Amino acid sequence: MQAAGYIIKEQLALGVKHPWASLLVQGIKTLEIRSQPTNVRGPIYIYSSQRSAIEPFALRAIEQFGIDLSAQSYGQLVGQVTLVECQPAQPDDETLS
Repeated sequence: MQAAGYIIKEQLALGVKHPWASLLVQGIKTLEIRSQPTNVRGPIYIYSSQRSAIEPFALRAIEQFGIDLSAQSYGQLVGQVTLVECQPAQPDDETLS
């Protein structure tokens, strides 16, 4: 991923399946649930996994946001987001993510 004409090698990347990777980069998805907390804050790259998510809620998101999975990039950096907070998951977070 290039930023201002150069590659930032020290920057971390988070691997995410489509459609979530696309939605994170577009700013539509603003919550990502992970099993472990992180102390990382600031800009991070989003790396698209080799495969798409196939859970029913992922398929609904694909339809809702009109995502063409065949047009997505897989197995590479697809964008950058800013990680601003990490907090313990709440029971209703799955419906918000």
